Amino acid sequence: MKSLLKQSFILILVLSSFSGFAQVITSNGTGGGNWSNGATWIPNRPGGPTNINSTSIIIAAGDVVNVDVNVTIDQAQVASTGTLIINGGINLTIGAGPGDDLTVDGILTNNGTLTSAFVFPPPPPQVGVIRVRNGG
Repeated sequence: MKSLLKQSFILILVLSSFSGFAQVITSNGTGGGNWSNGATWIPNRPGGPTNINSTSIIIAAGDVVNVDVNVTIDQAQVASTGTLIINGGINLTIGAGPGDDLTVDGILTNNGTLTSAFVFPPPPPQVGVIRVRNGG
């Protein structure tokens, strides 16, 4: 019984240690900024959020975020009146996770390259899904 309790405690400890790496990251709500600037994000994320260090990325209403580095994202949303701008010469790759991988309710301006990832295996193959609702 002690062994099972000890193993359960260790499992909980290990799983909770990952919560600091994968989290919801939101633009600052004070106007936005460059993707790579940690101050653009809450919590502060030097280099900007990626599909590896976040579970969800939200561009807040009224914020303008300029993608100034090549990055892969997943489970991202541009809120109504929010703006995501892909700078010239920059590649924004939309990962292939479950559900919609980029949802645009605000504005998406592509001056660079917007790529949808293709993941294979495991079966079935997955493609990054971009859904544009009220924005464009």
